Amino acid sequence: MLIQFNFKNFKSFREEATLDLSAAKMTEFSDRVVTVGSEKILPVAAIYGANASGKSNIYNAFEYMSEYVAESFKYGDEEEKFEEFRPTPFLFD
Repeated sequence: MLIQFNFKNFKSFREEATLDLSAAKMTEFSDRVVTVGSEKILPVAAIYGANASGKSNIYNAFEYMSEYVAESFKYGDEEEKFEEFRPTPFLFD
């Protein structure tokens, strides 16, 4: 289970960004929180913001990570075969 996802230097994100599914210390909706061991996890996350604020790029970073992990077993340690998985870095520097 993924609890926290960190990424940086990806498309419009230069600095590190974090998608955290840890539940806050609130009791209002405690019936909707999933408990795994001692961790309290949110089962759903929503990303919202203004137009062109990077919402799709967060999804793209997560998609890149999941594809990279799922496909990495095919290549082993052969670095040159990972060329197709190179992400688009932050380009505004």
